[in-house]
Amino acid sequence: MHRLTTLLFFVFLSVGLAGCALVPARDTLIEEPSAQEERFVRDSLAKAKEFEAAGQLPEAWRQYRIALTVRPNDPVAAEGRARLEKALRKGAEEHYRTGLRLQREGKQAQAFRHFLTALRLWPDHQDALRMATRRTPVAAEKQLVQKLPAEPEIREPLQELIEETEDLAYLEKAPDQVEQQETVDQFAVYREHG
Repeated sequence: MHRLTTLLFFVFLSVGLAGCALVPARDTLIEEPSAQEERFVRDSLAKAKEFEAAGQLPEAWRQYRIALTVRPNDPVAAEGRARLEKALRKGAEEHYRTGLRLQREGKQAQAFRHFLTALRLWPDHQDALRMATRRTPVAAEKQLVQKLPAEPEIREPLQELIEETEDLAYLEKAPDQVEQQETVDQFAVYREHG
């Protein structure tokens, strides 16, 4: 019985190997991109160019990256991404430097806005991130104090306006005086209860 099982084992093994050897091999290494991928890449590149023309560089950079995710060897997307990375880093560095200058001048709110703009342009800008999240208080000497404009001078009103104001003032003063007396009496009541 042992010989029969061994014989059947070798028969099934040889049939299995022969069956695998006769299956035609397909070239799976070279695949044509599907029409859907082509359309997606084309749409991403078109959106990227629209965003770039409108001056929305971070959004254009994201669209170039999406196109490169689908088709990594696309020269148009690679060139666009490299060009925008350079421009975004330069813009982020300019905003960071401006923020530092404004901070030295004591304009903290404006400096903070420039740090946030630098982070919007290049989220990995470590110095801008550190300055935007800094929690140290700023010395009062370094803070900029804005002076309020002087109030305009009041000229003497006409006699008619003065008479109208006096009549209205008389009507307005009477209820206030009554309320003040009630308030004083109320305080006296509280004192008595204490």
